[in-house]
Amino acid sequence: GSYTYTVTAVDMAGNASQAAGTVQVASPVADVTFPTISGLLDYPDPFTPQLQEHLIEYRVDEPANTSVEIRDAGSQLVRSYPGRFVQPDLVQMTEVGTLAENSGYIAGIRARGGYAYFNDSVGWLHFVDLKNPSAQGSLELGISDSPVEIVGSRLFVIGQKSNGDGGKEFVEVDISTPSEPVEKHRIAVGVEALGMAASSDGRYLFAAHGDGAADLSIYNLTGPEPFLVAQSTETTSYFRSIQVVGNILYVVYDDQVCCGATLRLFDVSVPTAPLVSIGEIALVIRPERVDMSPDGRFFYYTSYDNGIGTVHVIDVSAPTAPVQAAAFTREGLAGGVVVHGRFLYVGDDVLDAQNPLALAYVGPGGPSTIHSAAASENRLITGGGGAPVIFDLSPAGSDRVAWDGKDGGGALAPPGSYTYTVTAVDMAGNASQ
Repeated sequence: GSYTYTVTAVDMAGNASQAAGTVQVASPVADVTFPTISGLLDYPDPFTPQLQEHLIEYRVDEPANTSVEIRDAGSQLVRSYPGRFVQPDLVQMTEVGTLAENSGYIAGIRARGGYAYFNDSVGWLHFVDLKNPSAQGSLELGISDSPVEIVGSRLFVIGQKSNGDGGKEFVEVDISTPSEPVEKHRIAVGVEALGMAASSDGRYLFAAHGDGAADLSIYNLTGPEPFLVAQSTETTSYFRSIQVVGNILYVVYDDQVCCGATLRLFDVSVPTAPLVSIGEIALVIRPERVDMSPDGRFFYYTSYDNGIGTVHVIDVSAPTAPVQAAAFTREGLAGGVVVHGRFLYVGDDVLDAQNPLALAYVGPGGPSTIHSAAASENRLITGGGGAPVIFDLSPAGSDRVAWDGKDGGGALAPPGSYTYTVTAVDMAGNASQ
């Protein structure tokens, strides 16, 4: 039959306009087309179980029930992920929980294996099950305003003691049982950490200070307890952000004068060697929260001026010559950047970053302010100075599976080569692989 539709728009002064159209609906036609699976991507490869997760991503072009199977070289099933419904072009970001009000500013959040951890300003380490936000707890470490870093089942905090005596300590916590963290080691150190990042192989921890005494400390994590192996005073600028991807360390410093900042890149293929910057690029503003594409080729940060927000895209695929490659501007776009799969979460907006050089606006999302954030297993936890909020990130036309390297019984799969198969079955029962 014939149907009409009407679009009505009312401006802020109450003035209304309408536009109408007609659509013809034909008789139903049997669905004989097969769903198309595209955008197949998996990384990192190879990966180290217990230190990393192997991510498998894909898209479908119509509503479909999807599943993923992982098999060994003998075609024996190792792990399966069934019953994953994907609805194309559907973006939902639903608040599912809030942590109990914590005391003070959150310096940094980390998530691993479905749990998130952060340290507050009065010496408590907080943790929460992202799939069951009501399951949360805390452990008193006596270290204030420190970010955390996770390497396998080990969590690290480096900061100032909350008892006011001015001392600084490095604390290691065992999180092999995520809901029952246990303090394992505690050593005195000379400077607190404003940010931390682990090497890709989990053998070293980089801690950024930026207090003029030493801006970067490198700790060896391979022994029975962590120990300091090197320090750098390559620059005395104030630290803003630190990340490691592959053999490259990315550090953002600001000039402590006005509002400028610099992204510096360091080669850490030999972590104990003298730390020397191999590339840098000036940023237009001190970024609030930065992140990188999963493949490590692009660096994202935001700026905001007179109601207009911009996401800046830095191409770091050539570490010695980083360049600004693209920018996305939109009114009201504000907040830090969080990368999860192919999407960027910027304040309360969602951008599709399948092509980082041509970011596309998808729709409004969730948190309006992001100072600290982490994502795991399609859950995002954000902190902006108050109680952290947890959001469910529904597949937005795509899905991703995170394989921890274990089989269906929870045992680690042997080293080797594995194949995976993605199956999509549409609403008419047509299947593709």
